[in-house]
Amino acid sequence: MKRTLKLFALLAALLLLVTAAASCGKKAPVFEEMSSERIAAHYGDQGLIVPGTQYVCRAYEKADFEVICDAFTSEEDLKKFKAFFKLVDYKDPTLDADGIAELRLTFEGVATDDNPVYVCDPYASPRELEVLDNFLAGVYGLEISATVPLPDNAPAA
Repeated sequence: MKRTLKLFALLAALLLLVTAAASCGKKAPVFEEMSSERIAAHYGDQGLIVPGTQYVCRAYEKADFEVICDAFTSEEDLKKFKAFFKLVDYKDPTLDADGIAELRLTFEGVATDDNPVYVCDPYASPRELEVLDNFLAGVYGLEISATVPLPDNAPAA
């Protein structure tokens, strides 16, 4: 009886491990089901939401950024939105060793070898950030509550 119970417990543990490994496979983009709570949970907890905005983040994972871009219905708005973001990908074949070293130094802790990101322009003005916030809210039918004003001496992003 004890042997059967141990075998059953071992089988159950193996099944749990296989299930956990399968769920860690390909991660669905965060914005697949966008809501302010989901943004806050994923990007907010990482401290990436730009102060004074509700939805604009300093950096979005490449897959999430592409999902956001796919949701735009206006090509003109999409073009304006994309103008504020730069792709940081250490595996970009067009970069030489010096270019990759410069990116690593500039974006340390934001991008990794396996995780390319789109980084928001750190020099975007508060008005430009407000426009980006409104784009994101409009695309996903979200509401903008009163934004938190930036301190006069705080960087925008």
